[in-house]
Amino acid sequence: MTGTATEPSAVAPTYWDSSAVIATLADETRSPAALAVLQSAGRVHLLSTLAWSEVLAGVSRLVREGKVTLAQRNRAADRLARAPWQAFAGQPDRQLARDLAQRHALRGPDLWHLTLALTVRQQLEELEFCCFDLALATAAAAEGLPVVAMGETS
Repeated sequence: MTGTATEPSAVAPTYWDSSAVIATLADETRSPAALAVLQSAGRVHLLSTLAWSEVLAGVSRLVREGKVTLAQRNRAADRLARAPWQAFAGQPDRQLARDLAQRHALRGPDLWHLTLALTVRQQLEELEFCCFDLALATAAAAEGLPVVAMGETS
């Protein structure tokens, strides 16, 4: 399914979900959209410790399934370490998570990402949300977060 997304802002920080990060590391149909956001000048790219862990676990799972080689996994991990993301270990607001869980049918990690992004937005005022998961992107937009690089979703 193809979705619409806002154009990336030149100044607002961008919170990255793991689905969008993986698109910057792998050659897939969503890669051009994710790379366009990643390569936008003057952007701050926020990557939570959960997204970091999800990406590493996902790429390692692909090795175990024989879909990528160990060398490909190592290259992806190296690119993840070199990419311009600003890693942070934020904590989502618990009451906000509870409220969001009642409003949106999201899986646990997606609820965590949305809650953390909204928690961060309370401090930064401006924040964009980069993901390729349709349910998560829809929930983010419903909560007022501009969604960038939504593109192809599953």
